[in-house]
Amino acid sequence: MAYYGTYVGAVMYRFDPTKPVLLNQNPEMVYDIKNEQDRPFAITSGNNKVFVGTVPDYGVLGGTLAIYDEATDTWSQYNNVVEDQSIIGLAYKDGLLYGSTTVWGGLGSEPTAKQAKIFIWDVDKNIKVDEFTLDIPGIDEVPRMIGEIAFGPDGLLWGIVDGTIFAINVDTKEIVKSKLIYPSLYNTSKWKAYDLRWSPDGMIYTTLSRKILVIDPETLQYKVIESGFVNDMTLGMDGSIYYAPEAGTTIARIAVPETDATLSAIYLDEVLLKDFSPGKLTYYVAVEEVKTVKATTTQSKAIATVIQEGSFTQPTVIQVVGSDGKSKLEYTIHWEKAQGSKLFISTSPTMSVGSELQVALKVEDAADLYSIEAIIHYDPTTLQIQDIQPSEVFKNGNEVFLKYTDEPMGTIHMIVSQLGEHTVNGNIEIANVVFKASDKEGNTKLTLDKSSLTARIDADETGTIYPLEEEQELTIMLLEEYEDVNKDGKIDILDFITVAKKIGVPVTDENRNLDINGDGKIDIADLGLIALKILA
Repeated sequence: MAYYGTYVGAVMYRFDPTKPVLLNQNPEMVYDIKNEQDRPFAITSGNNKVFVGTVPDYGVLGGTLAIYDEATDTWSQYNNVVEDQSIIGLAYKDGLLYGSTTVWGGLGSEPTAKQAKIFIWDVDKNIKVDEFTLDIPGIDEVPRMIGEIAFGPDGLLWGIVDGTIFAINVDTKEIVKSKLIYPSLYNTSKWKAYDLRWSPDGMIYTTLSRKILVIDPETLQYKVIESGFVNDMTLGMDGSIYYAPEAGTTIARIAVPETDATLSAIYLDEVLLKDFSPGKLTYYVAVEEVKTVKATTTQSKAIATVIQEGSFTQPTVIQVVGSDGKSKLEYTIHWEKAQGSKLFISTSPTMSVGSELQVALKVEDAADLYSIEAIIHYDPTTLQIQDIQPSEVFKNGNEVFLKYTDEPMGTIHMIVSQLGEHTVNGNIEIANVVFKASDKEGNTKLTLDKSSLTARIDADETGTIYPLEEEQELTIMLLEEYEDVNKDGKIDILDFITVAKKIGVPVTDENRNLDINGDGKIDIADLGLIALKILA
């Protein structure tokens, strides 16, 4: 799941990249940050929480820290965490959130603080436990804007102050490394933090002073990669540099193949791992038996090694070393014992005689479900098949297969399947069976036969199918409900309208069903009986 914020108004959205884009659904608005906030520039995560730092609206000082707790699905916010300063940098480590600020507030405001700060937030207690200014050796003036901040592989908290890079030991709050590369001019955005990223080979890439630089964290020696104006930059999983030249709307890429430690493919028993992507490092695979794993690298001189053989109790780990001998990535495959989806039928326990009975064929806990074969027994003296159709959820916009036979009488034997490489997951309806009920009151039964089964998309490779563990039987009561005048199986406003339009019409054999109370008249009393059932 991805979270992002928008300007203006500091509105937060959630986007699921595995699902199609749907207006007002994906992405969906999840929180509107209050207290006159405008720019949610700082976002990070940790401990199953999302943290957002903001810059306020026009003429306002003081940013907000907004926190989303995934476990409780709730948002909270804490205003003016550092008095009169905006939050432009956030980094999480070991239960603590570290934030950095700028003295500037919204447009049209004048700073009251002279120096930006670092603050520390206790995530469990939701309180600020410390804040402090930085005394950076060699810097040309006190920092008025600190950010971005990020923890490096060395455990230090690194940060940027306009043209200066520094690193803090958070235990002692000591600046252990720093270098003034360009003077502190503050002549660009007063809120947009300078990007700070670690490449696979351990180098730091940054937009310090609105350029792109690569910095050696050991020696602080640096090289300018792009001298043009750059606001936004990030690194791909393969070490490539992506940025927006001249703060524009185009994206440029600089490839760094020596640092590319990605895989081009993972094979399980010679079959390509489903949903493999070079940038996806963790996989969960449901199988009957653990597979033999092979992998190929994107770069020919990179080396991939299975450093841990997998089982149902421990994952398979593949380590890739780039051609530079330093860049490393690890891919992890967690093995799960494959289980079949739970197949069942559901319907209303009571129906009006002569009405349509809707029976849903459903699954629970589907995982890469591809096909189902279902056998449903029914009483042909009380039920007649009208139609069988796949559900819209099962189709999910794709063409699917459904074929059935109702011979011998009293048995439906159907196959419903996806086509191509499509699958379904979770709890969904597969198909809908429509019966016509007889005109006689009494009980009727439906039985989902034990030989019904489900199959995953890899069934042709594994030979594994999942029969029903035990048959399922439903009993339906067919009742004479006179208020259901249109015999659609429910008493609702449509029945009310049908009778209302015939008020005062003489009773005949054709409309006798509208005389609910059987007094020989179609009148308000009949309407009242229907209304009572609707409102009950």
